[in-house]
Amino acid sequence: MKMQSRSLLIGFLLIGVSALFAQPARPTLTTEDVIKWRAANPDRAEHFIPKQPSAPQSSKSQVQTDAEFFAAEKDWNTLLSQARTRVRDFERRANQSDLDASQSRNVVFHNDPNALNISNVRVAELQNLAKAYRYEARLAQEDVNRLLDEGRQRGFQLASIAPRLKNGEPNLEYYRTRFLELQSELRDAQARADVLQLRTNRVQTVINSTLNTRPYYPAARHGILFYPNNGAGDLFYVNRLRDAFADVGGDFATTQTRIAILTAQIEELQEEGRRAGVPPGIFR
Repeated sequence: MKMQSRSLLIGFLLIGVSALFAQPARPTLTTEDVIKWRAANPDRAEHFIPKQPSAPQSSKSQVQTDAEFFAAEKDWNTLLSQARTRVRDFERRANQSDLDASQSRNVVFHNDPNALNISNVRVAELQNLAKAYRYEARLAQEDVNRLLDEGRQRGFQLASIAPRLKNGEPNLEYYRTRFLELQSELRDAQARADVLQLRTNRVQTVINSTLNTRPYYPAARHGILFYPNNGAGDLFYVNRLRDAFADVGGDFATTQTRIAILTAQIEELQEEGRRAGVPPGIFR
């Protein structure tokens, strides 16, 4: 029985070994085969070629980027300061021309038509000059607005001086610079108020010299009387005078408010400096 089992086992082993050797051999791929296949299939071969990593692109360092940003911010502050200076300069010139024109117009010429004509020509020249200066001031203000928009878009900050030094001491340069800026703005506002006051006087003089009627108060809140034509004069001319008076009165009130604000700011700066220990001579 045992012999019969062994015979069967040996028989099965022989059959298995024969079947194993009977299977076809696995194909082998040589380097020569790969070269031939790539040559025959160039379009498909490129997908199987390992790609070399691309070289990193050269980029600016963060330090260089920051340096360029701060340089651009500094240039922007310079341009903005120059534009604001042009606005103030042209406004000062316009105010002075208006002031000279108003003073020339208020001169009385008795029985001297030639002198009056010369004065009128001079007044017209000064008025045209004032208009030209105000036009230039508006253009400069447009530059200021454009630069401010650009600064907001690019994230620039306005250059400023800190009120205190790193050691905690008051920065005298800050207080002196700020004081001079406020004083300059105050003088400009006061000059503008003088011009508007002269214009108001001029309008009222024209009304009084043309028509003598009861007073009219369309802008009494400004403390200025107005005398309209209450008789047989030209109604269109009267309306023009009323409009001129209202415009001047409104501008005068706005300028007076500006003067009050600047005066308060100067007083606050002086008080702040006093508390910080700034010498009083800084504010002179």
